[in-house]
Amino acid sequence: MTGLIILFVAVVAIGSFIDACLQHKSKWDAVQKSKAGWIILILFFGIFAAIPYLIAVRPKLVAQK
Repeated sequence: MTGLIILFVAVVAIGSFIDACLQHKSKWDAVQKSKAGWIILILFFGIFAAIPYLIAVRPKLVAQK
């Protein structure tokens, strides 16, 4: 069971990192967020930065055209 939790946490953190890297710079500028800042946060803090990214930042990035 612990292994599944660790796997889930790793997948969410890595998926968020990849998603943040693939978002175009113009979208980040449009929502006035720092792409490099969020990537570094996710890289160093993992799931603790990935969850706020997925809840607060990603929906705004996706809404940009």
